[in-house]
Amino acid sequence: MPFQDVVATDIAVAPEAAWGVVPTAGYRRINRTSWGVNLERDVIRSNRIRFDRQRVFSRHGVERLRGTYEDELSLGGADVFLEALLCGTWTAAVSITGEADVTALSGQRLALVRGDASSWPGLAVGDRVSAEIDGNPYGEGTVTLVAAANLQIRFDADPGISTPLSGAPVVIASLGKTLQNGVAKRSLTAQVAFADVSPAIYRIQRGLVVSDGSLTLNPGEVVTASFSLIGKTEDVQAAPVASSIAEAPDGDVLVAVDGVLRIDGVEVAALTGLSLTIAANTNNGRSVVGSRSIVNISRGTGDVTGTISALLEDRRFIDAFRNEAEIDLVVRLRDRAGTGFLQIHLPRVKINGASMTVSGSEEVIVEAPFEALGAPGGYTVRVQTSAAL
Repeated sequence: MPFQDVVATDIAVAPEAAWGVVPTAGYRRINRTSWGVNLERDVIRSNRIRFDRQRVFSRHGVERLRGTYEDELSLGGADVFLEALLCGTWTAAVSITGEADVTALSGQRLALVRGDASSWPGLAVGDRVSAEIDGNPYGEGTVTLVAAANLQIRFDADPGISTPLSGAPVVIASLGKTLQNGVAKRSLTAQVAFADVSPAIYRIQRGLVVSDGSLTLNPGEVVTASFSLIGKTEDVQAAPVASSIAEAPDGDVLVAVDGVLRIDGVEVAALTGLSLTIAANTNNGRSVVGSRSIVNISRGTGDVTGTISALLEDRRFIDAFRNEAEIDLVVRLRDRAGTGFLQIHLPRVKINGASMTVSGSEEVIVEAPFEALGAPGGYTVRVQTSAAL
């Protein structure tokens, strides 16, 4: 009798058009370090007291799926889970062509003002962009200001423009795709295939909602991702539901040594660790009389929290905590070629502590827990990646 091997277990996920309705197309295989989503049922027990001291009644009650998906973060690998968690929509890159007055600023920055007073649609502070000005490529940079006709970009290398340009033709293009928190209610179906056994077993897990997700960066390690899932129910059958399955994204696994943390545009060189958690604050699933399955999963107000760990070298975190000063935080991870990237931008971060334990014989480390806040009409978290849409 054959037994099922872990590495031969095939798992694919697809977005649902409606919660709990199993799709037949759109499945993509996922890589993972662990998939632990399983069907759970409440247990209903009688509390009746009997003379013989025995419990003689027990039933299964409401059922739901619950568990975690864990993986090493890679370009494109977690995109469908991030989209479901943030209740947003991945948006394709934008390219803006026009004319602008161009002026050099300090810190490898350029200021561009559109002469026709047009805006810069689709761009946001923190976005990675490429620029062509007056027919010349100027490489990549980060948007530091977007306000009506005004745009400022901090370039990775000195753009070398010393003389102001008037009415220069410009092409500003964002890189890859972007995602930010929203209100779209997204859910997934997972097909877990055990094809080593005979007959094959297919677990069809539907109505999966991503309740929270976390990223962890530690020096000298791969970046890890974990997503908690809650779902409607599971069907166990002998045939698959997926008509076809696309291969998993094959981007590089991202490692912390290729990571950069910027606070208010300044790189934190002494970072020793970073954790980030995004919580959708879902409920446990709504149960009603007459139904074994839950009938809804509600999402609450989203929370984005984390902790920065860094060698103590100045008062930055102490002052940010004591003064309740908001900071702008960007985490950028690159692949080994240096061209692919994943970036997370939190424009309003409040530091909620600055703790230090002075012991041992090594450097003092400051631990700074934080939370990210949103802005009306804006966003709390914005993700940008070079992975294809």
